[in-house]
Amino acid sequence: MIREVARQGLLPHPKFFASTRPFGTPIGPAALKCAVSFLVILAVPAKDAFNFVLDLESYPRLVFRVAMCTGVWGLRRRRAETGLAPSEFEAKNIYILLYLFACLLLILMPWVPPEPGQGDVSFWYATYCVAGIAILAVRHR
Repeated sequence: MIREVARQGLLPHPKFFASTRPFGTPIGPAALKCAVSFLVILAVPAKDAFNFVLDLESYPRLVFRVAMCTGVWGLRRRRAETGLAPSEFEAKNIYILLYLFACLLLILMPWVPPEPGQGDVSFWYATYCVAGIAILAVRHR
C-alpha cells in the first residue's frame, strides 16, 4: 500500500518509496514499516508495546474502512448518473450500512473510559486513538 501511495505522489520522496531497485522488492516501504515499528517499540514502555502497536494499527484502518464504505456509495451514484448498469458483483446496501455502522462504533468506543483496572495499557487508554489521528492528519505538501 505504501508503494502505491508513493506512486500516486502522496508521500515525500515518491521515487524512493515506489522503486523496486536494486533487489526487485519495494525496499523503501519495508524500511519505513521496520523503522516505525522499531521506533514505537522503543518509545513505549516494554510491557505495553505490543498492545499499543496493535491498537495503533487498527484505528487508522477503521477510518479507511469508513471512507471505503462511503466511496462505494459515491461510485454507485456516479454509475447511476452516467447511465451505466450496476455491477454484477455488488454488495447489498444493508450489508454496507451494517459494516459502516460497526466501523463507526469501533472508532467511537475507544474514547469511552474503561472501568478502573480494565485497560490494556498502563498509560492513557486513548493514546493510540490520538496517535492514529495524528498520523492521518500529517500530510506532505
